Amino acid sequence: MITNILLGAAAAFVVLLVGLLLIVAMRPSDFRISRQLSMAVPPAAIFPHVNELAKWQAWSPWEEMDPHLQRTYEGPAAGEGARYAWAGNSKVGQGNMTITDSRLSGACWAAITSWVRSSV
Repeated sequence: MITNILLGAAAAFVVLLVGLLLIVAMRPSDFRISRQLSMAVPPAAIFPHVNELAKWQAWSPWEEMDPHLQRTYEGPAAGEGARYAWAGNSKVGQGNMTITDSRLSGACWAAITSWVRSSV
């Protein structure tokens, strides 16, 4: 009787595990993170600080985590095609960002693709 209970519990565990693995396997390997923020400031006042990647040093919280952060900039200074790459300590890691869409038309908008790898 105990053997039947243990076999039933093991079978239930296997079914749950297989179900979980199937769910995970069906998920896409790529994902997108999107954030939006509304501020009581005219979009034209904020746009230059988002659109020009070199200006991120003035406000990005990541800058304080590594005083020796190495940065490189490629492409145009601002707007679509501007690219920023960094390499830093284990808190910051390394990666790059590229502005793929940028416009100021009633709202501040910048679409940025990013790739990050931790140094840990």
